[in-house]
Amino acid sequence: MSLTSRQAEKARSITLDDDQGTGPVQVRVPRTAPGQLMDLQGKYATAKDRIKELETLLAQGRSLEIPLEELHTVPGRRRKLSEEQFSELVENLRNNPLVQAITVRPRVEGGFEIISGHNRVEAYRILGRSTITAVGLETNDDLVELSAFYANLLQPSLPDYEKYLGFKRRQLQTGKSQADLASEAGVPATTVSDLFSFDRLPAEALAHLEAKPHILGSKAATKLAQAAESGNGELVIEAVQMLAKDSRYTQAQAVAHASRSKAQSTVSRLQPRIVKTGKQTFCKIQTRGNRVVIDFASSVGEEEAADWAKEFEQYVRGKIKGG
Repeated sequence: MSLTSRQAEKARSITLDDDQGTGPVQVRVPRTAPGQLMDLQGKYATAKDRIKELETLLAQGRSLEIPLEELHTVPGRRRKLSEEQFSELVENLRNNPLVQAITVRPRVEGGFEIISGHNRVEAYRILGRSTITAVGLETNDDLVELSAFYANLLQPSLPDYEKYLGFKRRQLQTGKSQADLASEAGVPATTVSDLFSFDRLPAEALAHLEAKPHILGSKAATKLAQAAESGNGELVIEAVQMLAKDSRYTQAQAVAHASRSKAQSTVSRLQPRIVKTGKQTFCKIQTRGNRVVIDFASSVGEEEAADWAKEFEQYVRGKIKGG
């Protein structure tokens, strides 16, 4: 049998499903290694074409409107904003056009990785937008990470703890010393040294900073690190916890709390004063540093506790006037 005859015989043996042609075309995923390789090569060629398109637009000083579904995040690059800051960003973008385009890099596997602009992308997703303006950067991995790092570092509102995380990540990627990092960033070596003071804080304190990075600056962190290394680790944790819980509590108060001697610490941990009505405990009064904490019994409701707060306020005001 000739080659032509064999091909014709194979063609006659092919059958179609009864519903073929009446429904949507089914896309079949290649199952064999050669088929998968060809599929990957096709995706790679498409990605290369997209890269060329991006490079052409960049050379012309133009930008791209990229679908949000094509954007991919890289862990560690997103700058953390407080809830208030992010809400302000969302409202700003709801009512105003995007002033600064995000920066992206094409991925071989398709789509784009975000270099800078993660919060703007997330805000656009919340607002239900479908595309966002972007400019591209096609370079090696190290320069991409460096660009992402400095895009965040130069933000004036970036907390010192976030700057520390950026320098720490940069150090792990490159193996550079703190002095080398300072030289690369063009900042004094003492600035980087102060930022790395966060490295010396107890893990429990760092957990609070992960949630609220803005509560502690590098100068205060240096003093808290020294206190922790002198044996006051628990006091440092307490100090950072109070910073996280009370917006009125200052960094100076935190440093003072963490730097106390063991004798002072013991005094501050006196047993609470118990106030009873009959045999029942009405409230417990305890000093914690420069704070007075009153814990009422469960039988005291919110309104009654609020009344006692007013009584205490009037008492303090009277004492101040009398002094």
